[in-house]
Amino acid sequence: MFSLDNHKAIFLFLILGLSAACGGGGGGGTASPAPSTTSGPPVNVRASADPAGSVLVTWEAPVSGADGYDVQARVAPADFRTVNPTTIAATGKFLSFPATLDALNVPELSTIEFRVLGYKGTLPPGISTVASTSAPLLRPELVLATSEDGVERLTLTNHSKVADHLHVERLHSFDLNLLIWNTTSMGDFPVGTTSIVDDAPPEGSVVYYTATYSKGSASANNASNKCSAAYRPPSGLAASVADQSISLSWTNHSAAATKIVVLRSAGLNASGAGLEVATLSPSTQAWTDTVPAPGYYTYSLEARTSLWASAMAIPVMAGTLPPPNGLSLISSIQQMPVARQALRGDSGAWYFAQEMYDGHPSIYLPVTNAWNTATPSGADQLIAPYLALDAKEHPHTIFRTGAPGTNPQSLLRGWHDGNAWQTEAIAQRDINASFTPGVTWRLDSAGIPRLIWAVGDYTQPQALEFAFRGTDGTWSIEPVNLPQTAQSFSGRSFQLFLDATDTPHLLVDDIFTVYHGVRTGAGTWAWDNLGDLGQGRFFKLPNDAGFGDGPGDFTLFLLRVAAGTFDDELVLLSRISGTWQNVDPVFHPAYDSLSFTWAKSPAGDRLAFFNGSNEGTRVVLGTKGNWTAHLLDANPGSNAFPAFDPYGHFHLLCQVSQAAIGMQVVSLNVLYDEQVGTPLAPLQPPPTVSLQGLGK
Repeated sequence: MFSLDNHKAIFLFLILGLSAACGGGGGGGTASPAPSTTSGPPVNVRASADPAGSVLVTWEAPVSGADGYDVQARVAPADFRTVNPTTIAATGKFLSFPATLDALNVPELSTIEFRVLGYKGTLPPGISTVASTSAPLLRPELVLATSEDGVERLTLTNHSKVADHLHVERLHSFDLNLLIWNTTSMGDFPVGTTSIVDDAPPEGSVVYYTATYSKGSASANNASNKCSAAYRPPSGLAASVADQSISLSWTNHSAAATKIVVLRSAGLNASGAGLEVATLSPSTQAWTDTVPAPGYYTYSLEARTSLWASAMAIPVMAGTLPPPNGLSLISSIQQMPVARQALRGDSGAWYFAQEMYDGHPSIYLPVTNAWNTATPSGADQLIAPYLALDAKEHPHTIFRTGAPGTNPQSLLRGWHDGNAWQTEAIAQRDINASFTPGVTWRLDSAGIPRLIWAVGDYTQPQALEFAFRGTDGTWSIEPVNLPQTAQSFSGRSFQLFLDATDTPHLLVDDIFTVYHGVRTGAGTWAWDNLGDLGQGRFFKLPNDAGFGDGPGDFTLFLLRVAAGTFDDELVLLSRISGTWQNVDPVFHPAYDSLSFTWAKSPAGDRLAFFNGSNEGTRVVLGTKGNWTAHLLDANPGSNAFPAFDPYGHFHLLCQVSQAAIGMQVVSLNVLYDEQVGTPLAPLQPPPTVSLQGLGK
């Protein structure tokens, strides 16, 4: 039962409780809050990751603020660890920390937990709630390379360590606005594939590719750049040649082409640009061109569509063959050094020499499928014939030091012994520039040069000197006693040659006649006047002299000229058993140069001559008294070098043109090789050439 006394007791309790709540009497007031024991925790922490491997953690500053932050991460059940290298400054209310899966060193497809620690003053950090995200499967990187041959090449870089499946798709569009795309599956590939070739993209479309990595239900994909798919050009363009025609064959790969156009240009060039000479159906794969004239041509093909889009084949170069005339040849295009002289060794290797190129002479020695420049140190100018080969196929040369046209000049001999160039001083002389060529030399059967040069005053009898190397290794120099009537002409030229016994012979041009001299002793020469053999015309001396036929027998090269005309012809004049034979015309009608190249077969039964003329590029081949001219190119201007191999088969190297191949200027050559009914025995390989000790 409730009583008044009880009521008073309750009232007193309430009064006392209210007093305590208000500060306990004595005038009232408020109580101080309890001191904070930690910094305020960051709030609204979030984490995300993308297939490129990027991770981003974001948060907001605590209400009480902070001086700096640390971000910690873990893959449970591991402990949290700080992942930022330095404390993150408190720069505002909203903050973030970027990272990568590689930097965090966490595996793909794992759950990553993050928390952020906020620091303020010296208080312990406030720790946020945990935010988590899934580490995705890492996607590949794709780069699409455009291709001129109608093939698209896709390069992939794989970043995933756990993916077990790779699928690639092609998307292409013919829509000008690129709004409509067609998708084609390229198939599944092994994970780790780094290169994919699409050899059938729709021609003329815009294409790109997607690659998707997956493991279980997880996947990640990426797209390449966009490229225009090229039209596919014909391939395998090849040429076979005859005397008046060139036959082409090829394979057409373009499904969009409506025609194949044949382009032809005269000469050899790397671009293949030319005139249209035929329009063919796209199913055509062969065509024969009846060329307008013998010579060298470059062909290309274009696969064209009805919209004039086109794709050009790699050009092919070819040279027509001369009419058979008893000579069966095949031809091939070669890249070889630019040179004024070329020699074919018995091994089948070609050697080249350039009198002066880029300020210095050059000799090119063969190595495997190439040539190395190897010139004696100190050589300032090579002396014609620039290069000769001995019986071991070692190259020899004569050169001079000092600027051309200045005196005195040092004459030196250079020879390559198979390892390096060796040199030897011959003499120092004032070379008389009134004489042409000034110095002439030939290599004897022992591989030692013999020389004649012009010195001093051309009006003096001792205007020429003969130099030879004795068995003791020393050089001897003696004057040449010129015929009396030939001692007053300053413009005469002279040429040295050796007969089959290495006896020196000398030809001297004296306006209306040519003198022939043979060395009969020290400083003594016996002379013949060949003027009476001209058959009513006079002789001039060309750039070469002749050769020995046997002991005491020899054949001379001469130009027979009709007075007052330009009707020059190259003739042979032979002396057999001491008797001069009838003049044997080789080139007729006139050729417009005194310069020619020639070769003699090992048996001496065949001779070959080359000389460029206004009529074109010709080679004359045959035996004495029976010559056949073969037209190689209707356009003049080529240099050519005939040769015979040890079996007597004919070869001819024509230097046709120079072309830029990449960053290098090369000489394009047509090599003609004579074919025979029976296979040739293998020739010895070219000698190995060491570049040690070589000069410039």
